[in-house]
Amino acid sequence: MHEDTDMKNPTIAEAAGLLEIETGQLREWISRGYINPAFPATRRGSANMLDKENIYQIALFDHLLKLGLSRVKAAKLIRVQEESHNQYKEILVSPLSDSKVHSAVNQKKSELMISTSKDFDDLFVINFKKIRNRIDEILS
Repeated sequence: MHEDTDMKNPTIAEAAGLLEIETGQLREWISRGYINPAFPATRRGSANMLDKENIYQIALFDHLLKLGLSRVKAAKLIRVQEESHNQYKEILVSPLSDSKVHSAVNQKKSELMISTSKDFDDLFVINFKKIRNRIDEILS
């Protein structure tokens, strides 16, 4: 991120400006629990502070919405990504239903192996590395 101390943990308004998202929209996403700030406000009038992972999550959430997913489904994908410690994987693979999906990515051969449960419905594949790289460029 920028070297100033303020930008190490940006506020909602600063993050919205960096990502070119309406501040009110980002506040709504946070207030509805779609995005959980790393450092929530501790008292009325104090600001939520975000970390770099939050910035990645917000960019991914915005990307998923632009692809046509509902906010509920996009938030579910963010939770899956967060809970599985998937932040550093290059490809995010997830079902849109509650089906189980297992994936393995072989970067050397550019292969993606996917296996699904029998109740498999839909599949979503996102190049998360590309989103992270774009954010890293913005923050540098």
